[in-house]
Amino acid sequence: MTLYIGDVMKQLGIESPVLIVSGNYALGQLESNRARTLSNAGYEHHIFLFGGECTRNEIDGVAEKATALGCKCIIGAGGGKVIDTARGAADQIKVDVVCCPTVASSDAPCSALSFVCNAKG
Repeated sequence: MTLYIGDVMKQLGIESPVLIVSGNYALGQLESNRARTLSNAGYEHHIFLFGGECTRNEIDGVAEKATALGCKCIIGAGGGKVIDTARGAADQIKVDVVCCPTVASSDAPCSALSFVCNAKG
């Protein structure tokens, strides 16, 4: 039996709508699965295009968009910086976070912390 992200989120009781934080590359890689699996599970979903660094401004931007859309969950899809940003924003507005790593070399998906940089990295 294959489980998809939407199915797992439903089993965990995560509510809709959700905001996906991701860069262009990961969005392109996940495009066909993302729309189908989240939609099939009944999730309204929106995209926040990640700016490249986990900064306070980036976290605030994600939090503001998620709040404006009434999101109940933020999904970080990508590498460590994306996941750190999603986690930081979700913590800021007290919603669920789902980590969807696209690289195996990061510990971001299993960490409780976000590494926040300045705009220069």
